[in-house]
Amino acid sequence: MTAYTGGCTCGAIRYEIAAEPVRGFHCQCRDCQKDTGAGHASVAVFPRAAMKLTGEVVENPRTATAAPRSARDFAAIADRRSTTSRKTCPT
Repeated sequence: MTAYTGGCTCGAIRYEIAAEPVRGFHCQCRDCQKDTGAGHASVAVFPRAAMKLTGEVVENPRTATAAPRSARDFAAIADRRSTTSRKTCPT
């Protein structure tokens, strides 16, 4: 199994995922287009239990066009998205 590691651009948040992706896809919804500034967002889905976050994370809940309830997570000291979670997703 591969361990995936990374973090936000400012370095305030780090993540480690000890699982393989459940699935991957390209999302072309308007929210993802706005968030990325591109025609799509490339997404990898992992089990929540396998992900460890370190750093102070601020959640920005919102109603998205593609999902009933969605949240973008940010480093508390920066306004840059680090992770996205869909509250309706069972993983």
